Amino acid sequence: MIRTRHTLNAAAAMVCAAVAGAADYRVRVEFQVEAIAFEASASQPYITFPFLDVQGFTDPAHADNYAELVSGGGDFTGWVNGPYGASSRGFAGVDDLKTALGSGPWVLSITDGATMENRVFHLTVNPALLTGEYVRPITMLGGIDNGSVIDPNQTFEWAMTPTANPTAAYTDAFIGLHDPAAGNGYWTPPITPEDRTWTPDGPILPGAYNLVMSLRNADTPDDLVLASAVAADGGADLLEFGTGVTAVSQLQLYDLRVIPGPGSLALLALGWIVAARRRR
Repeated sequence: MIRTRHTLNAAAAMVCAAVAGAADYRVRVEFQVEAIAFEASASQPYITFPFLDVQGFTDPAHADNYAELVSGGGDFTGWVNGPYGASSRGFAGVDDLKTALGSGPWVLSITDGATMENRVFHLTVNPALLTGEYVRPITMLGGIDNGSVIDPNQTFEWAMTPTANPTAAYTDAFIGLHDPAAGNGYWTPPITPEDRTWTPDGPILPGAYNLVMSLRNADTPDDLVLASAVAADGGADLLEFGTGVTAVSQLQLYDLRVIPGPGSLALLALGWIVAARRRR
């Protein structure tokens, strides 16, 4: 089983709920549905992060304010002031993902740090309109995978299932190479969602690089995943409740190695010899 976690800052997530007496909560859940791969071709690429934002705490800055949203089967979790922004199990197919999303009820619990009052709500989630054309996995071509040796002038090539549905088209794209040990990075030229190749502005220096590619649909229809919420503790319902959907496709590869060529090794050896003679 694959479980993916995502940390999100408060500006990127959204949710709200209502408390009996002390506070009235406004809740929004942003369902980020993704096809994500940590290798050239993933076996369980489909996930959903239920990013949660709660407004209405008695003291919005109180350190003990807390909220947690857990799906009926425990496959998806979202937090406010939790260990991560959200987490998701990985699924082999979109239908499996939809079945897990629809299992319920989802349970939303909110604790007001100032009063220590706790509220509980049940959510019903309906992903009936979600289809695979909105979450299309990226497959890296050319035999490049984790640990591959790449050329200093490497051209990366990838494939993705096309779609004729304009509402499923990705609107934004990003790609980059980064050597976390040396700090070297290559982020240009930028790519578009329609591109299927990328040659970094190099040549790429020797090192071990991570590659990150992300495609996002900023215009994802919000009705792909619908939800409703009711109080489960005998208190009042939420003051406001809303949802949104963002579709993303990501590819992350690690330890892509650029090895110095014979000429570079000869120069390094010559430099060592010169330095050794100077020390003598």
